[in-house]
Order: sequence, then C-alpha cells, then structure tokens
Amino acid sequence: MTPLFYGLVPERATTKPQYPPIFLFHIDRMHGSHIMLDVVPHRYEVLVENDPYAVLTAVKDYGITRLMVPDEHAEHDLSYVERAPLGWTDLRYLRENLRSVYAYGQENGFARSSDIEITSADPRLEESVTQVLRPEESIKVFSDATEESLAKKMIGETSLEDLEALTPIVAERMNEVRAEERARLLADRVGRRNAEGNITQAYRKLSVDDGLSRLVP
Repeated sequence: MTPLFYGLVPERATTKPQYPPIFLFHIDRMHGSHIMLDVVPHRYEVLVENDPYAVLTAVKDYGITRLMVPDEHAEHDLSYVERAPLGWTDLRYLRENLRSVYAYGQENGFARSSDIEITSADPRLEESVTQVLRPEESIKVFSDATEESLAKKMIGETSLEDLEALTPIVAERMNEVRAEERARLLADRVGRRNAEGNITQAYRKLSVDDGLSRLVP
C-alpha cells in the first residue's frame, strides 16, 4: 500500500510530505516495533484483545478502508457480530466502507489460492524488514543518523530529535518477540529472496465478510 500512497499523489513524498496511515493491530500481545516499515507514529501499532468483535470494532473505529488478514487464521462464524449489542450497525458500516480485503501468508508470504503476486524491486524494503527483525540495527540506524543521512533516507521534517525519541521505544519493545523466533523468521525470509535480494509474496482477494471471519487465530 505504501507505493500506492506515494504513487497516486507524488507530492506526499516531496512538497507535501507525510507517512501513510498504516495501522497494525497486535492480537493479544505486542509483537515488536514496526517503525522501520513506516508504521509511524508508533501509536499506529494497536494492542487488541484476542476477540473477533474487539478487532472488528478497532477496524471500524480507526477508519480502516484497506484490510489485510492472515490466511492462517481460522474462519469464525459472523454470528459473533450479531450477538454483540448493536453489532449489526458495525457490520453494515464495514460492508459499506471497507474497499478491499486481502489474505496474506503469515508464515511463507503466500496465501492459498492467491490471485495477486507482488515482487519487490527496491532492496531498501528488505533492509527495513531486516531492521524490524533485528531491532538492534534499527537502534544503530537512529543512533548513527546525521542531518545529511536524514535528508537521504527520511521524508519531510523528520529530525534527529524525532529519532532520539524513537530509539527507546524500539529498545523497550525488543523482547516482545524472542530473539530465536526473530532469527528464524529472518532466515526464512532470506531463503526466499531472489538473486537480486528481493522477494515475491502472493495474496488472495476476499469479500468483506470473509475478511471479518478471519480477524483472530
């Protein structure tokens, strides 16, 4: 979604700089900082209880219009919405306002019966993924930043003071995912990169109801 955000309105990266409003819902517990994947400000990472209706209301309350859900999540009957007080209005709102819903492969990057395939073309994407899975590298990027490197890597008025404020956030969240698990995920990711160091992922378009049935494991 990030390339589309800038591709449709190039000024968002130049004369009217801004980061895309990407929200990440962490189910039941937090799973590490995703700042390096442009999930900023950090309040856009939201902790939600492991309850489908709690996630559905978060999707509505945060004004989400493009939703991605893990393909590995089990399908839940939408009766959970009907049982909630006034749940029917939440469901109708989302049926009207969610413009697209996709399933993604949480483990290997490939949703079953996928109908959309995307290959990255910029090695900086994989650098960012590596920095998420090795948060110590994110901290080093922030700590080593200069005014010159900021101008090359960041958009808008991002300042050294901003990075100084972000550093402890990344550090504090470092152990939300065990180091062994992060290493496993990174090794798997590296193994799927092509000769140019880029990666292919595949997605499946879902109906709104299908997406809302997969909000929790």
